[in-house]
Amino acid sequence: MAAPYSVLGKGAYGAVLSPPFTNRSNAGNVQYPANAWVSKVFYRKNDMNKAVREAERVAELMGDDTAYRVYPHTARQVRELDPALRRGVWGAQGDPRNDAAVHAVRMPHLGVSIEDVVKNRDEGDGSHIAAFRATDVGVVLAQLRKCMGQLARLAERRYIHGDVRETNIMFQPATGALTIIDFDWLYPYQAFYDEYSDAFGFYSNPPEAFWPFAEERRGRQSIDSWVKEEARKWSSTSYEQFRYLYRTLGMNSAPEVRITVEEAVERSSDALRRDGLIRVSFPSFDSYGFAMTMANLFVLVYPGCMSEIDSTLLKSGLGRRLTRRGAAYTDAEMEVVADAILRVGELFRRMIHMVVGRRVGAIEAHQMMMEIVEQYENRMRALAAPAAAAAPAAAAAPVAPNVPNVPAASVPAVVPAAPNVPNVPAAASAVPADPNVPFIVISNEERARRLQRARAAIIARKAAAAAAASAAPAVPADPNVPFIVLSNEERARRLQRAREAIIARKAAAASAASAAPAVPADPNVPFIVLSNEERARRLQRAREAIIARKAAAASAASAASSNSSTIPMFVLSNEEKARRVQKAKEVLRARRAAIAASSSGSSSSSGPTGSSGGRRTRRRRGL
Repeated sequence: MAAPYSVLGKGAYGAVLSPPFTNRSNAGNVQYPANAWVSKVFYRKNDMNKAVREAERVAELMGDDTAYRVYPHTARQVRELDPALRRGVWGAQGDPRNDAAVHAVRMPHLGVSIEDVVKNRDEGDGSHIAAFRATDVGVVLAQLRKCMGQLARLAERRYIHGDVRETNIMFQPATGALTIIDFDWLYPYQAFYDEYSDAFGFYSNPPEAFWPFAEERRGRQSIDSWVKEEARKWSSTSYEQFRYLYRTLGMNSAPEVRITVEEAVERSSDALRRDGLIRVSFPSFDSYGFAMTMANLFVLVYPGCMSEIDSTLLKSGLGRRLTRRGAAYTDAEMEVVADAILRVGELFRRMIHMVVGRRVGAIEAHQMMMEIVEQYENRMRALAAPAAAAAPAAAAAPVAPNVPNVPAASVPAVVPAAPNVPNVPAAASAVPADPNVPFIVISNEERARRLQRARAAIIARKAAAAAAASAAPAVPADPNVPFIVLSNEERARRLQRAREAIIARKAAAASAASAAPAVPADPNVPFIVLSNEERARRLQRAREAIIARKAAAASAASAASSNSSTIPMFVLSNEEKARRVQKAKEVLRARRAAIAASSSGSSSSSGPTGSSGGRRTRRRRGL
């Protein structure tokens, strides 16, 4: 073949190849760049058709129109492929016939899987781990927020990916992008439960996933022994895949994981029995697999991130290992970075909690991740703003984009600028720009200065307002002034006064009620206008009257003649009802005994005719 194809990965549905296949057209073969595209060969045509058909729905559910594009390749046969490639693609599936069609699609090249990143650390040169560590932490946080947002979108729509694990999360070393892939199991909650419940208990599923099926799958085993066996199998495979994470959490072997799993499943069983797996476990099903995968990577990239230490210790531990594509962080920036990484580690711990009731679901995890990213970005901007404002304007002349900065001392007094950009004297002083000049056309330095001046003005106005409010006497505001136009301080004071007035009125009412004599209220007064105390008294009197009437009826019924059958059954007391029923049963038994005695006497004295008549009688009774 013209291109040396390699198999990037294989799954239950097919294999991914690089470079991508060419497409044939009337103008010749169409080539696609290997750094942007790959090809996926499906083992079955139906699976390829489903991937093409579902691509648009996946893009809508995940909120990404670029990462999930799928384009079918032009037709080709197996005989056109290199024998080595055929073995690499089909392998254990069995080599297909030469005239069989190749079911393939072209997809974006999303990088390497997280599984490959970890394996590269153990079995390769560690370049993937180094690339992840060199990615700007701000980019990593933003990508985590994106992926968690996609899982939250699925949870909000009651959809489930079902297979979020290290092989299905991609990392692009060139950009730092993270992408969730492989939507073969994407279904609504109930459909996923119906279709794939046989696979529950996979190592990337939450540990309680196998529990609801104990009764139907245990066979002759007791439930306890079956659960222990399933926990052992789950723990063994889970520890094999996420051993770095488990060791960081203090579980150094699969049996230690199994003990924790058994306890967690036992603690989750009541909720699962009461509300079911879909309601209890599915909201955190995908986010659990995502957090396990990323936390297992994080403990390698950012050692100490899952430990309960402060940011200073993590900062000193990471040292200069973290860079932004080779550029070192300042000490102040490292403080922000270490704090953000620790917060992400804490979030991961909450997302992977083995007790389902204490686990954070996908929607809540996304909200928490947004807060982490927002705080990180705000703190980084705060650090960058003073540096930008303090930078001397004479260090370099404003230049057009993509034109390198040139020291002012090495050029003439006027530096030629790019076309349509006015010449600027190199030694010009930092004169405030005209505020009427649109923001978009000014230089980056001037933008930073303008933003800094705006922030300073806002801070000054807030400080002045606070000083004026604290210095002014606390005069009650005019109650006729609309609430919406008041200051925050005055709103708080007005609300406090209202609360105090309500409390005082309640206390006065309670005092008056306790001091007043307990005079029965007028029964004609509507119930709704009574005080709480009077309502309680009226209800108590009603209950006492009902109890008295029942007692009188019971007494009258028991005083009546026990042999009288004229008294209706429903007015009798429970004791009298029981006695009457007992008497009726005794009468019934006596009648049956008399009938049986007379029947046995007649049959013993009868001859052939009587016997035959007896048979006819029995037959007639049977009919």
